[in-house]
Amino acid sequence: MRLLVFMLALMLSPCALAQSMSSNLEDRLKSISSANLTVADCHSQVARANESNAVELIYGGQVCVAVKKPLEASFLLLVGQMRATTDIFLMPPATQADDRSLMPLYGMLYYGGGLNGADDDILHDPQSRTRLFELLDQWSPSFTPTYHPGWSARKRPDAKLYAATIEQAKADLRTQLDRIVILVSDQQYYALRREYNAILARIPKSGLTPGMADYERFSDLQAQMRLRGIALGVDMGPPPPGPDAQPMKMDATSLSEDFPPAAPGKDERIIPSRADPVVEKCRDQAERMAVSSGGKIDRTQIYTSPQWGAVYRADIVGGEAGSQRFTCTENYTGIQPFELGELQPLPK
Repeated sequence: MRLLVFMLALMLSPCALAQSMSSNLEDRLKSISSANLTVADCHSQVARANESNAVELIYGGQVCVAVKKPLEASFLLLVGQMRATTDIFLMPPATQADDRSLMPLYGMLYYGGGLNGADDDILHDPQSRTRLFELLDQWSPSFTPTYHPGWSARKRPDAKLYAATIEQAKADLRTQLDRIVILVSDQQYYALRREYNAILARIPKSGLTPGMADYERFSDLQAQMRLRGIALGVDMGPPPPGPDAQPMKMDATSLSEDFPPAAPGKDERIIPSRADPVVEKCRDQAERMAVSSGGKIDRTQIYTSPQWGAVYRADIVGGEAGSQRFTCTENYTGIQPFELGELQPLPK
């Protein structure tokens, strides 16, 4: 998931620069052919991992997959995930076109990269696992004034914040990997996981449906892995909903009880703008929403509510979806078209 940082701008040709943009990720991945690659190509991707951006790291990981170097591929895909999430969080896209250019990157993060990039066999084998962790510990991504994430950014953080965010991402990743290591180090769980992954690899794009050969076995393996993980003392998360589970209520009354309304309530009052982590988070999210829709923020207000605490609201106008009300609290972010709730513009 990466782009070569502009370490020395004169060393980067326009062609090389274009290849590192998020909008070109899909084309770059499609161009990978094992017939035209060698192990040296994989090693060169690893060697420049500190300077690469997410686009280049994802590309490099797939190069290593193509030449059958799973340890190096796992490393590049995992650090690509960290570089990508850090860059997207700290350097939001400047325009709607930049925002849309991130879609291939989002796709790789959620469907083809991330922890899916951590090869089970590598984590199962003690020697390979040790080497992977060494590479992850040694990874120190550069963030120079000329570093380019792969899209035009609306703002940039200072180097100290960037470094701190990366370190937190590394710590969080290690916690997740340690959990997986406990699981795949157990021979019973590992056998179940290998069979599960084999079915995953052959699932058609249309998905599994009742009556297919793998349908019941797939569900059975999920249940067995969950039970084995619990027996190993691993938090496997909440159980999947059973057949008698009540569907989530989506009527207006239920929603109003669980989430702050788009229109200010009678018990709310406007408070002055202030330096507050919640307000800053909400303000950033509103700007992201405006950019994504091709609109702009017209009016904003901060309210205090006995039920919801600080409530940030913004009117986004001029976008593809028409006028919208953005509502945000510490634990909630939502957006609603004006017509849906017959909303009135926020006061100036």
